[in-house]
Amino acid sequence: MQESSNISKSTTNNTSFWQMEKMEYINSISCLNQKMKDLSWIQSNFIRDPLFRIKCILRLMQEKNTDMEYVGSMLQCLSMSVKELDSSLKYLKEITELDGNKY
Repeated sequence: MQESSNISKSTTNNTSFWQMEKMEYINSISCLNQKMKDLSWIQSNFIRDPLFRIKCILRLMQEKNTDMEYVGSMLQCLSMSVKELDSSLKYLKEITELDGNKY
């Protein structure tokens, strides 16, 4: 009878251990899923915007408008967009590093 009771307790302990492991695994996946959603939002808002402006500026400059004031203002906008893109990429790199681990 004693042996049966010990087996029952052992089985119960193993079951609760596996349930805890399963819950921890589900929580870690949920956390990573949220981070991926955040990264997607950052990518679509902070990276694509300056990239789109850079592409538009380059297209306008390729029209060979020789007005130096126009070219100067386009270069200023291009410089600002490149800095913004660089800053966004640095931020994206920072948030993808989790406790020294990468996704």
